[in-house]
Amino acid sequence: MSRLCKADIKLVVVNLVDSYCCTDPALYVSALLLSLKTMLQMEFPFINVLTKIDLLSQYGPLGISSSRNY
Repeated sequence: MSRLCKADIKLVVVNLVDSYCCTDPALYVSALLLSLKTMLQMEFPFINVLTKIDLLSQYGPLGISSSRNY
């Protein structure tokens, strides 16, 4: 790790989350908690990326409402 700092190399963590996790609230929360746990343990800049978003319409209706009524 010290070699990377001396070489001025910047690291970033990219977390890939399958869009299928958006179909069920429990899966979605699980993916978020796993991302948070990883983020806290790694201590690097962190990017969450939702993958396969083009297949989301094939999974059926989402378990999470996209509209919010306050």
